[in-house]
Amino acid sequence: LMVAKKGGVGKSSVAVHIGVAAACDGLRVLILDTDLDEEQQNCLHWYARRQKAYPGHTNLKVMPCAIHKTEKAIAWARKQGFDLIIVDTAGRDFVHMAALADQSDFMLSPGQMSQNDLDATGSLRRLWSRPGTPSAIVVNGAIQEDSPRTRYFWKKYSELGPVLPSVLVRRVEYIDAMSRGMGVSEYRPYGPGDLEIRRLIREMFSRAKKRGIVQ
Repeated sequence: LMVAKKGGVGKSSVAVHIGVAAACDGLRVLILDTDLDEEQQNCLHWYARRQKAYPGHTNLKVMPCAIHKTEKAIAWARKQGFDLIIVDTAGRDFVHMAALADQSDFMLSPGQMSQNDLDATGSLRRLWSRPGTPSAIVVNGAIQEDSPRTRYFWKKYSELGPVLPSVLVRRVEYIDAMSRGMGVSEYRPYGPGDLEIRRLIREMFSRAKKRGIVQ
């Protein structure tokens, strides 16, 4: 489950890159895009480019889904044999988002390194504190992985909730991959972006396993 209060933090991009990396490892992946604003349906726009350029890729699918219908969509996806279901939320409907959080195995909140992004986490903290769902912030869009600025914002986020050790750096390869209907793990395998995303996935799954959620 990808959640954030404000737009522009990279929810959709991170969702796509996670999904592609998992698909490259042989998992069947479904991404549910819950944004009802067609101009903001970034995962669906990416998928349209992907289908046009790579029609043979069948183990990753993106579908639109109103957030109040996600429970039924997840049940359908499980019956269809999808191994990983990623829900990209619009960040506005916190009533349905709270219910969705209870169904999720892990809740990830990308956060950019700005005071505005820190200030926008207030309403998210109620979701992060839900006892049944492991959750964490990932610092996204860092200029450098290890710098005084990155460490400062990582510490600030850690004062608000759990933060994953991974830091996603602002890399051109993420943008170029998306523009081609690809994920960074396809566009530049074993490159810095691919390694970052795979490290992020390992950290997410590790936290979920500690709670006995994933095998």
